[in-house]
Amino acid sequence: MNVHRTQLGVLKGAPFLGSLEFLRGKVRLAPWPSASQQVESEMGSPDPPPPLDLVIMNPPFTRDSLRHDQFTRADEESIKQREKELFSGQDYRAAARLHSSGGAFAVLAEKLLKADSGTIALILPSVVPTAPGNQELRKYLAERFHIDTIVSSHDPQRIYFSENTSIGEILLICRRWSGNTKPPTRVVNLARNAATPVEALDTAARIDRATWAGEPVSHDFTLQHVDSDRIERGDWFAVNFLSPFLVDAYRKLTETDTMAVSTVSFSDLAKIGPAGQRIRDAYTRSSMPTPSARRALWYHKSEVIVSMRAKTDTYIEPKEPRRHLADRYWEQRSDMLLPQKLRLNVARAACVMLPERTVGSLWMPCRPHDLGISKALCLFLNSTPGLLTLLGGRDNRIPSYPSFSLDTLRTLQVPDFTALGTAELESLDSWFTWLRDQPLLPFPRMAEDVARCQIDDAITEALCLDPDWVTTIRHELAREPSVTDRRLAN
Repeated sequence: MNVHRTQLGVLKGAPFLGSLEFLRGKVRLAPWPSASQQVESEMGSPDPPPPLDLVIMNPPFTRDSLRHDQFTRADEESIKQREKELFSGQDYRAAARLHSSGGAFAVLAEKLLKADSGTIALILPSVVPTAPGNQELRKYLAERFHIDTIVSSHDPQRIYFSENTSIGEILLICRRWSGNTKPPTRVVNLARNAATPVEALDTAARIDRATWAGEPVSHDFTLQHVDSDRIERGDWFAVNFLSPFLVDAYRKLTETDTMAVSTVSFSDLAKIGPAGQRIRDAYTRSSMPTPSARRALWYHKSEVIVSMRAKTDTYIEPKEPRRHLADRYWEQRSDMLLPQKLRLNVARAACVMLPERTVGSLWMPCRPHDLGISKALCLFLNSTPGLLTLLGGRDNRIPSYPSFSLDTLRTLQVPDFTALGTAELESLDSWFTWLRDQPLLPFPRMAEDVARCQIDDAITEALCLDPDWVTTIRHELAREPSVTDRRLAN
């Protein structure tokens, strides 16, 4: 089969990056191990393959901190230095960031392909279409290819396509394009992800038939067509909902004049951070009072945080070697906290207010530039339109348990509450004061949640939204597999 292994590691003092060495020249082949032992001799340096018609790849991707754990510290430093040399000054440097997205191997696939024709088919983590950190990779691929098809799984039982993984993945097909206007990208969101090759072939055939017939919804998948200009801007967010209606509603809410005010980036309204990891690094926690007497909201227990008003749940104390960092983070505390993670099938609140300023572990401080909009922001983020905004821009490593990085939250498009009139803001403040202690039902039950409906009524009136449209969003969100953590009911 002409299958080879390439050298990853340090050989006779020289570092090698495996197949990635093809980006700048020749690779070093590694021998196949025998049944009894690993053979250490080298096997030469082949010429790069000729330009290819098709590259099919399931590149390695893992957390950046784990990539070199199999090597000694000295070898790891040597390998990282080689990585810097390999990517330094290259036009693909930003797209090929060596983190968990596999971006460097997507760039390698592009470089191995014929310049004027050919196709690459990749399996990549599901954060690639959504995470701000992968924006350059999305643009890199969209500029050089027609992004033909993106397949994403919304089947909670199989959010992946690879073996031996538990994170969400996408299938990506990119074709060289020589024409002027690129066709739309076909985005397929699977309600049921095939578990066998036979099932996969059947699903693929039905996707093709649905594409030609123009049928956007099937029992096992939904189908959308996304304009090429949107894809080239790096907007691949159509993978975030199984329901095409919710994808369209998210776009209307964040991009058009649907509301009484325009939308702005969250960072225009507030400072967000520090992230929970920073707090965990700088503080220890205790159930008893500590010398500093500082308290934090450490957990997100769905049976405890049941309303928009929360309270701290643990004492924290700066770690002595990091006291200066702990003190700096403490200066950024706030009485308004945003989630760093949400377990969607049990969570009730997507933003909380506290009677005191604090920091969090699974929560991040949010400090509005204008304190007069704090209650309105909290009310909005716990409304159906607010939850749609959060989930429409989430990072989808695990769809039912999304993480919200600082970059993700800062770039979310939210209503410009500073543009609302005094009467509207006072009304929202009154609604918040009345509803802040009302128990909320978990997100999968939002369609029957009286308190959530009242929050929606307040936001709908203040932002001049269509109440029937908001009601439909609420019912559809409550059915989404990533929200219920169950397969979509027939």
